[in-house]
Amino acid sequence: MPELHLFSLFVVTVTLLMLLPGPNVGLIVGNTVRHGTSYGLLTIAGTSTAMAVQLGLTSLGLASLLGHAGFSQWARAFGPPRAGGWW
Repeated sequence: MPELHLFSLFVVTVTLLMLLPGPNVGLIVGNTVRHGTSYGLLTIAGTSTAMAVQLGLTSLGLASLLGHAGFSQWARAFGPPRAGGWW
């Protein structure tokens, strides 16, 4: 377990980073201000669709990786150690 002051600094840093708007928010706000509400809503639809496609492709890649190596082999290679040592 990390020291308390390091852990609290980590929690504060992660919280601040989560509160900052990302590039998608900047794009959405910029397009809405420049072109109007309907264009902003189209930008929201586009960025949401892109994130869904990216999530789907990532899921397929992970499923392919686990299916190719076999889950038990993958778990032995990357899983947590057992109490008596590695598997």
